[in-house]
Amino acid sequence: MPSRSRVDQYPVEVDSPESVSDSIQILQPLSLKVIRGVSKGQMDSVLISRRRFENLRGLSPLESGKQISEIPSGTFFFASTYYFDTRGDNITDVLKRCVARRIRSLPDYMFEIHYLSEREILIMAFVSDETASRICRLDGSSERKVTLSPRPWNHVDALVLLPIDRFLRAKERVIEIAERDRISVLDVTLQ
Repeated sequence: MPSRSRVDQYPVEVDSPESVSDSIQILQPLSLKVIRGVSKGQMDSVLISRRRFENLRGLSPLESGKQISEIPSGTFFFASTYYFDTRGDNITDVLKRCVARRIRSLPDYMFEIHYLSEREILIMAFVSDETASRICRLDGSSERKVTLSPRPWNHVDALVLLPIDRFLRAKERVIEIAERDRISVLDVTLQ
């Protein structure tokens, strides 16, 4: 009888690539689009330019008020910061409850969303120039904590186009920029 090696005596089950869970997502490095120096007065024209570049249309009245999963791709819309607060859920679950609006009725509390395809949903967010430099390249593995604003103010004037699938966690909070000037922001952990 041939002798058995130690390896043969203690077989180890190894997952084949087909049996590995699909829930593990490996994120590729990504360079973010950043537009610096956008003032509150320039915000609309810059966003209109992006919509045209991406060939997006606004929502029809009948599409407004639906959840993102019910909205066609190739559109832009607005969503309250409230819906992006992950509350311990993953971003996929957050997107299921997010309601799309065709009009930005509360500019201090609503982000513009560019729904390019089911796999590519971008949030238009403003950060400081320093933060933009820090997050303009996401490596897909390390976490970066940032605060996102739905509109520019003071030194927060760099527009970043962030893929929502890079959000690990998000927490909404309201800050006071000045007397009687409040804005809702998201404290986000990106990957």
